[in-house]
Amino acid sequence: MRELLAGRFRRLGPAYAIAIVAWLILSRWPGHALVYALQKGAGAPWLRRAVLGLPEYTDTTGSFSHWDDKAAAVAIALAFHLLLVVWLGARRDSRRLADDGSSRAVAVFSFFFLIYTAASGAIQDYVLYLVCWQEVARGNDPWYFTTGVFGTYPLNAYGPLFNVFAFPALLNPLLPKLCFAIAYLGFVGRLFSTPGPSKTRSRGELAAWFLLVANPYFWVEIAHFGHFDVIVGILCVAAVTARARDRDLSSGTYLALGALLKYVPLLLVPFVALVPPRHRWRIAFAAAGITAAGLAISVLIWGPSTFRPIVFAAQRPSHHLSIFRFLNGRYSPLSGLVLHENPANWAPAFLILALGIALAWSERQRLATLPAGALAMVITALLYQAGFTQYHMVGLLLLTWWLATDPPPSWKRSLLVAALVPYLAWLGTFDVLCTTLPIDDYGMQEWTGLLTFFLGVVLIAAISISAPRAPAGHAGVPDPDADPPPR
Repeated sequence: MRELLAGRFRRLGPAYAIAIVAWLILSRWPGHALVYALQKGAGAPWLRRAVLGLPEYTDTTGSFSHWDDKAAAVAIALAFHLLLVVWLGARRDSRRLADDGSSRAVAVFSFFFLIYTAASGAIQDYVLYLVCWQEVARGNDPWYFTTGVFGTYPLNAYGPLFNVFAFPALLNPLLPKLCFAIAYLGFVGRLFSTPGPSKTRSRGELAAWFLLVANPYFWVEIAHFGHFDVIVGILCVAAVTARARDRDLSSGTYLALGALLKYVPLLLVPFVALVPPRHRWRIAFAAAGITAAGLAISVLIWGPSTFRPIVFAAQRPSHHLSIFRFLNGRYSPLSGLVLHENPANWAPAFLILALGIALAWSERQRLATLPAGALAMVITALLYQAGFTQYHMVGLLLLTWWLATDPPPSWKRSLLVAALVPYLAWLGTFDVLCTTLPIDDYGMQEWTGLLTFFLGVVLIAAISISAPRAPAGHAGVPDPDADPPPR
């Protein structure tokens, strides 16, 4: 494998090096002239937004700095694309796969995805990420309180491992965003370069390709907004796959790393460790021990403010796609009742109850680990009171991995796809609307939670019906690195 990587790098490296140097030269001399002209009012509004950022810089120095960051990020994106192309080709050669065009398709898609990730710059939550990382770099408390639309809350609502991204951000503000993008593209490339001989799998791959690549959800969430939930989702997929190989320590480590980024994977631990055919207590102990150690180290560095995101997660208000936002809104069926309590206050209890029922049912039905984990994460996204679109990322990655690597046969596969497509299509549509319309002005939050909940319940039912039952001694998850016959 190492020789294949080196050989491909020697062949492709010079061409990419020339492209990177040429781009940096052009971005410096004609590029600065373009920035100066746009800053003086020339050009269309969309071009000024793309080059100068939002809000537009009012001084030329700031405009140049913003442009230089983007230009360097594009160069980094080209370097990342080289690494991805080399890895895809070497992986295909080392596993003796026929060139069916999937690697080339992933390479082309990845080029545009990475360039857009760099060119779109810092938007929405990513701007707040940069503020948090700046505080980390200065040695300050990264979980300090701020006042905004959600009231008084910690600006950094994530785990201590999130602070590690402050180091690449020092090199370039958009480097962490590109890391999220290349992780997603690596997931796509790994998924579609895993061999499998069955027609059932081929159809599942086709459906997964449409869901992962053709849907705008991943473009908006990762390339546009730069949300890092994709890293959490990939770690959860890795944890389930590690269990399939009887690597309990690795599985628990992946879950712990995900939890130290964003605490959601803690809810997945029982579904990975306790579902049939036998309980894997080592996974649970490893996940709990490494998470506790990570939190302890964080407390030593930053103090008890480490735990502010946990308190905030249980108390934060409901917005956007949350069913609790609908139940507290204009069209709520509860509006005629005299309630002295916001329904969202009961959201954590409802979530734990629903997950407990799902775990008991999964054990009784001997659900395979992968669909059981996907079921847990879809339930979590639906019943967590905040209701932001990126929270659905973990469940979607688990579902697409299942669909592409070991899909259910015949009509069960069709049922799963029929439920998953409208669910993901709605999330993608809502994301696009968020980038183009002031959704608060249109009153969309009054009803979007109901539609999301309905589509999610349909998906939960489809997962429950389609999920394979694990036979004795088998985790119900395929090993993606097994050696089937070449295609």
